[in-house]
Amino acid sequence: MDSQIYDVIMPLALKDMDTVMKNSGSWFRFLPIKHLIIIGNAEVQKHLANMDSMDGKIRFIDEGELLEIGTVRDIMCKAAPETIREDAVRRAGWYLQQFLKMLYAYICEDEYYMTWDSDTVPLVPIEMMHQGRPVFHMKEEYYPAYFNTMGRILPGMGKRVRQSFISEHMLIRSDIMKEMIEEIERQNISQGRKFYETILYAVDKDMLPHSGFSEFETYGTYTDSRYPDLYEKISYSSLRDGSRYFVLDQFGSREAEWLKGIYQAVSFEKGDVLLPEHRFFNVGLLQSLFGFDEMAAFFMNLREQKKRMKKALKDRKNRV
Repeated sequence: MDSQIYDVIMPLALKDMDTVMKNSGSWFRFLPIKHLIIIGNAEVQKHLANMDSMDGKIRFIDEGELLEIGTVRDIMCKAAPETIREDAVRRAGWYLQQFLKMLYAYICEDEYYMTWDSDTVPLVPIEMMHQGRPVFHMKEEYYPAYFNTMGRILPGMGKRVRQSFISEHMLIRSDIMKEMIEEIERQNISQGRKFYETILYAVDKDMLPHSGFSEFETYGTYTDSRYPDLYEKISYSSLRDGSRYFVLDQFGSREAEWLKGIYQAVSFEKGDVLLPEHRFFNVGLLQSLFGFDEMAAFFMNLREQKKRMKKALKDRKNRV
């Protein structure tokens, strides 16, 4: 584990709090945490009051002290075409949580702070420093919309490396984040826009109801461009779609032990749909006989075979 520890920040909505109660033990076991700082509204604070603060290691910040959700909604109302305005406004919380992670740089008292997604469970110790250098954990992902926005808010900035900086967590240096925010705001100084306004107006209009900006991809690219020798880039492997194979409430130490030979973390995204075969992934005997990737590939091939068979039967029926 890191000899250094960091404030780990999590912007959360009320719907995320059950996940926090389930996952917090793993966070404190495997992450280099000084304090877990929950950023949310009054409902989140009320729910948090019922949790064990772990001797003061869990703290709360009212999101309104950084940025109001109403402000983001108002900007999106103005930025989005009328035909998609309602859908865009529903996405405001997703953009807000990114802006909160960025704005924390202005109240952070340390050189670095760390973000960690609440739906992600670490399976092994996650080290954020390697031989004295901060680490970017790199994954395989490319989403053009993120770079379209980036090129508008930071002219000339674009994809620099083959891998992606999006890894469900990041170690952020406070002064560099503030520098990046202020550079974004200088691009629109005549309009007097805050960085989050500039970002929302820069997102492709049809992407506002979707995923049009990534704070991770933007900060990683900016830092790699301005300070190329500061961070060390290390490949990182996590199971992004864990909720297709496991029910979080049933995910225990046996499943974690099974996965950790391949993955460093597993995420349980709420939008994923459980596979019909998910119950097989909780069977201890099968876990002892097969690797996770081997089982996942087997069932994927089985589904493809079923699809081909159904198509062949349908084609045959149409010919008769």
